[in-house]
Order: sequence, then structure tokens, then C-alpha cells
Amino acid sequence: MQPTTLNSETTVGILYCGDMGSAFGKLLREGGLRVVTTCEGRSRTTQQQAVASGIEILPKLEDVVAQSHFVFSLVLPSAAVEVARNYAACCRVRPQESVFIEANAINMETMEEIDRLMAERNIPLVDAAIQGVKRLQNLGVLYLSGPKARRVEAVCQGLVLVNCVGTRIGLASQMKLLMLALSNGLAALALETGMLAERAGMLEPFLKSCQQLYSGVMTVVERTLPTYPRHAARRAVDVREIEEMAHSLGLRAGMTHEAGELIQFVASLQWDKMKLEDPSDIRTIIHSVANARPPEKK
Repeated sequence: MQPTTLNSETTVGILYCGDMGSAFGKLLREGGLRVVTTCEGRSRTTQQQAVASGIEILPKLEDVVAQSHFVFSLVLPSAAVEVARNYAACCRVRPQESVFIEANAINMETMEEIDRLMAERNIPLVDAAIQGVKRLQNLGVLYLSGPKARRVEAVCQGLVLVNCVGTRIGLASQMKLLMLALSNGLAALALETGMLAERAGMLEPFLKSCQQLYSGVMTVVERTLPTYPRHAARRAVDVREIEEMAHSLGLRAGMTHEAGELIQFVASLQWDKMKLEDPSDIRTIIHSVANARPPEKK
């Protein structure tokens, strides 16, 4: 490990600059931090996103490890272990007390594997979960857990809403699952009752009443439901992970399961072939799903 002076500039590494990595890196850079990445072995799209976000591109992964005091792993869940393993392989050049932040939407089994990998090399690990990356500066939250979570909080404080949920690795990921359970459960319930209202010819007065009586709930629904045409498949995976979490704690997430069934149906629809008038309008989503849902047998 390379020694770090107290006056050295804080540098944050992003692995890698996909949609989430570039958005989060841009937020940190605009907050005054030096943000670096590498595009070694990555796609041209990744490089373009890094450039568009103003993130400094270094030649190799080893350069990112050597220059970064904090490194965020932001990749597809299937690549999380590989990224952690590659970082650990370069640990000899990392600054003293640098921290690896696992910020991917992974299950607890994968998190435990990465925790063991870092512990074998005495690399400080922080579990992180980002909720609402596209609205991170205003409405999103960065959940953190682990013995070094407060150090990461100090770097991100003021740039994004940070919630340190404990010192145990895994708590941040579980917190995100809990919040996803609530937001997707509300969206699924609103979708189902909206479909009932649609078929009864009462959708407009129903939505008007919801806004009048449950404006807070509708804020969540209007933020979540329009994401389903593109991301329902991912939300269905989230629901299965929530069910696994419930099972591990000796509970049956019955309502979550039913919400997952509806979300899975939404994911099965051919949204790319539908000509939606306004994909951001929940009326459009409700109408489309109601028309696609076959009638239940009496």
C-alpha cells in the first residue's frame, strides 16, 4: 500500500461508467471531488459516458486503484464479484486506508463472498445501495453500512442524502430491498386497483380521488409506475430477492409475492411494439396493462 498524506486531494474511483456509474461520478465531480475511472476492456459506450460526465479516464485499473481513496463498484450484479476480485488483485498499490465500496444490487450471498474476498486482504469494505440514481441529487438516497461507512458518508455528505444504517456489512443492501418492497408494493396495488377502475369506466375519478386523499402515496406511484415498461423485469428480480430475505428471517412475504406476479406480467408485455401516447403518464400504463390482462374465469 502507498502512504496517503493528510493534505492529499480526495480522489474517488468509479468502476465503471455505465448509466449509474457515470451519473453518480458526475454528481461527485460537480461536488468538487476528483473522480477517475478506466475504460480498459470496456465498451465504446462506457467511454463516451465517462467523457460526457467529465470523469477523468486513466489507462488501467491499477492506476485507478493506486490513485483512489474510495472506489465505488457500480456494474451489473453478475459482474460484481469479478470487479471486486480484480480490485483486490491490485491492492498492493492502493493508498493506505483506502476503501472499496460495493454499491451493486446484489443478493446477500454475493455480498458475503465479496466481504470474505476483501477480508482476506485486509481491504476495508463498505456496503452501499443507491436508490433513485437519476434523481439522486434531489430525491435519491445513498445507504451505507460497514465499519468504515462514516468515512464514506463524510465524503458524500452535502452532495447526496446519505443514510448510514449500521456497522454490519449487508444492512445497506437490505435497507434498499425494504424500500423497494414498499415502493413496488404501492405501485402494484395502484396498478391493480387502477385496472379495476379502468374496466369499471371510473379511472379518471378514481385517480382524482387518490390525488385528493392520498397525495403522498401517489407521489411514489407516479415515480415508480412509469419505469415499468423498461424496468419491470429488474423490479421482478428485486421482488424475488425481497422474498428470499423474508424467508431467511422466517417470514412469508405474501403481499410482496402477489405484487411480484403482477410486475412479472407487466415485464412479459411487448412494450417496444406498443405505441404509448405518454409513457410517463400512469393512465397510459394502467390502460395498457388492463387491455393486455386476460379476463379471469368466473
